[in-house]
Amino acid sequence: MRALVLIFSASMALPCTAHADDAAVPASAANDAPATTAHASTVAQPTRAQLLAALPGKRMSYTTDSGRVVQWVNNADGSAALNKSPRPGGKHSTGLSASAHWNVSGDGKFCMTEEWPLNHGGTTQWCRAVTLDANGTPSFVPDEQ
Repeated sequence: MRALVLIFSASMALPCTAHADDAAVPASAANDAPATTAHASTVAQPTRAQLLAALPGKRMSYTTDSGRVVQWVNNADGSAALNKSPRPGGKHSTGLSASAHWNVSGDGKFCMTEEWPLNHGGTTQWCRAVTLDANGTPSFVPDEQ
């Protein structure tokens, strides 16, 4: 029997995951709204209660290091269905789907458990800070902020 070993670097600690076809997610996490240039000092971090009220029904996404986009809608019950786009430029690449569960941690971070098939990394967990714009659209906060 062959063992699968996953190695995580310190830079991938928040959030982190390893998929067989993707090195890390969502280090460059973003939703499908236009990117914001606001800095942490100018964007107030929403409270846990504000995020729990605002996130159900919201479409969110991130782009993996390999250029694949993972999209989902946050269901009110904490579930989500992930859809990963085909590998860019792949000759026979297809998309992939997986179930997931999301929540907001006590310190107000969006957390997700992704349940990918074992040959795509298996179950992974990550948490990331999120902001809300004036319309309630969520955006992941870049690592450096």
